[in-house]
Amino acid sequence: MNNLKNSSLALLFLLVAVCFLSCNQSIDNIKDYYKYINTVSNGLLKIKNIGALSFSVKYIPTDFYLYRSQKESPTLLQDSLKEEYDSSLNFILKVAPSEDADVKFDVMTETVGSLSEFKEQAFTINFELQKLIRLKVGDQELKPVLVETENVYGLTQHRLINIVFAKEDIKEAWANVKKMDLIFNDDIYGTGRHHFLFYKSDLDKIPKLTITK
Repeated sequence: MNNLKNSSLALLFLLVAVCFLSCNQSIDNIKDYYKYINTVSNGLLKIKNIGALSFSVKYIPTDFYLYRSQKESPTLLQDSLKEEYDSSLNFILKVAPSEDADVKFDVMTETVGSLSEFKEQAFTINFELQKLIRLKVGDQELKPVLVETENVYGLTQHRLINIVFAKEDIKEAWANVKKMDLIFNDDIYGTGRHHFLFYKSDLDKIPKLTITK
């Protein structure tokens, strides 16, 4: 009798485990997928507040870019797009006023004291950020292949910076480590050197986006 009871309990736990895993393997709508990416406890979003400024780095999965590209250009071939996005590691660096800041401000226009300082800062953000960002995987330190600041035309107080690394460059090192470190040397606002750690276990748990239309 006890053996039967134990077998039934084991089967129940197995079914619960299978259900739990299957429920976490995929998400079928972009709203919930975006929510997953932006939930700090899932490990894809790292935030640091330094005084009145907030720096955050977000890892963007392949499926998100694939979905966005197909929405913009439905005729593009999914397989070729996936191959292209799978070859890169994509991050977004956000510079914004900290939530603890007494007064909200534009991080481009209200962090300088003169026109010449503004021009210097704008030049660095638009053309020299590649020098300030690295990805450290094990003993290997990589330069980004692309750093691009989104043009918001002064409509937001924050700035978004797209960062892309070639996945092929870290393939061997990534197989032997548990984390990667995105390093931002802030020579723009003078807040120092920042480390944003991303763990392999969190990246492995990212659900698949299964939107069919």
